[in-house]
Amino acid sequence: MLFIRAFGVGLILFSSTAIGLLCANRLKEQIEELETIKKLLLMLRGEIKYSHSTLSEAFGSIGKRIKEPYGELLLKVAGQMDSMKGQTLAQIWEGCVAEYLKESALLKEEKEKWVHFGSQLGYLDKEMQVSTIELYLEQVQEEIKNAQENFKRNGKLYRMMGVMAGIFLVILML
Repeated sequence: MLFIRAFGVGLILFSSTAIGLLCANRLKEQIEELETIKKLLLMLRGEIKYSHSTLSEAFGSIGKRIKEPYGELLLKVAGQMDSMKGQTLAQIWEGCVAEYLKESALLKEEKEKWVHFGSQLGYLDKEMQVSTIELYLEQVQEEIKNAQENFKRNGKLYRMMGVMAGIFLVILML
C-alpha cells in the first residue's frame, strides 16, 4: 500500500512539474517563431529589393530555406499564386496561414497581424512592398522584445508553479 502511495505522489509531482515546464517551453517557442518570422521578413525584403523577384518567386526561394511550418506555408502560397485560380494574395495568404499555423505558439494577435501582413502585399509596387515589410519587421522586433520580457518574467514562474501545485496536491491527498 505504501508503495502505491509513493508511486502516486511521484506521478503527481512529475505530472504537475511537466505541465509547468510545457507552459514555460511554449513561451520559448513563441520567441523562436517570432525570430523565424523576422528572418523570413529580412530574406523577403532582400529578394524583392535586391534580386527584383516577384512575390511568387521570393516565396518559393525563401520557402526552401526557412524552417517549418513557415517554409511549407511560403511554398504553398507560391504554388497557389502560380496556379492562377483567380484568388487574391490576401485570400491565399489567409487560407495558408490558417492551415499551417494551427499549432503555432504565436498568440492570436500575432497570427492576426501575420494574416494582415499578407493582405497588404499583393497589390503594391516594389517600394511599397519593401516599406510594408520594413514596417512589419519593426512590429515583429517589438513583439520579440515583449515575448522575451514575458519569458523572463513568467518562465520561471510557470516552472515553479508546476512544482508547487504538485506539492499542494500531494499534501491534500495525504
